[in-house]
Amino acid sequence: MNQPAFSLNVLLRRADARWRQIEADRPDLTDAVTLQRALVQRIAGLTAAIEDSDWAPPNLEPTTIVKTLRGSHALLHEHPVALPMSLLEPAFHDLCAILADSGAGDAARHIHDVVREQRLDATSLLNASLARRQSNIRAGAVHLDLAPDLLWLVAELTVGPIAQDFQRSTLTGDVDSAVRETLDAWGLGTCPACGSWPALGESLHGDVTLRCSFCGGGWNLPTPACCPYCLSPGVLHNPASSDQPERQLLSCEACCGYLKVVGVTEPIPFVLLPIEDLATTALDVDAMARNLVRPPLPEMAAKPPDDECQDTSTAD
Repeated sequence: MNQPAFSLNVLLRRADARWRQIEADRPDLTDAVTLQRALVQRIAGLTAAIEDSDWAPPNLEPTTIVKTLRGSHALLHEHPVALPMSLLEPAFHDLCAILADSGAGDAARHIHDVVREQRLDATSLLNASLARRQSNIRAGAVHLDLAPDLLWLVAELTVGPIAQDFQRSTLTGDVDSAVRETLDAWGLGTCPACGSWPALGESLHGDVTLRCSFCGGGWNLPTPACCPYCLSPGVLHNPASSDQPERQLLSCEACCGYLKVVGVTEPIPFVLLPIEDLATTALDVDAMARNLVRPPLPEMAAKPPDDECQDTSTAD
């Protein structure tokens, strides 16, 4: 499904209305909403700055896209993107500050300082995040005594607008027919644009579209009720009835993975995807109570050292 076109200001007004609704329905999520609001507003500012700049995602040839996808590789795993670091690096430090003020404290400040002091190369870090190289980022974090999950989060938030622009320009709209056919035949549970797992599924007219909250991509599995994680056919089911029929928790008997599904009348705009993820936190709690999991990202083949998340510090 293609996403409807909305201006950033319209989306932010919709986001604010959704946050107010979440706070009214779930007062226990007020702190989480406050943090998410601050993060999304900074990311929206970054998105606007990117749109106003002369940066543009790479223009991949249709034959290149088809070859990559037919090889079961996500596009951002295989094709580098030149990053506008003059825009991204200030946003990275601002996001660290927001997280530090919202509970992450010294762990977020330490990440800020290490990158500012160039002990961790910001360009390498953000390139690793864009290519979903979680193991590289984790290894760099451990070596520098940084919180791995927090470093992954800040990098992901910073480079997300780049991933979304790449996905939108490459795989949506008036794409080449061969690219469209290859996308329709994509048989993996990971996003064809970036390689992430789906954050949730959208149910529209009985069909479920998987949605990526990193790049905003949407894709379908060819087999109904196929698990996006282990690809076992016909095992994804709703383990319990819900008092909110527009929300479902689907689980896999084979791998114990789960997928949140929300009913929609149109595809959720990219900016609103993490808000819907937060709004369905009750489903995550239910999943944990049932010992259901979201597996880690699939490991990728190693890249040469100059493509990795680089520690620029020197040994004593």
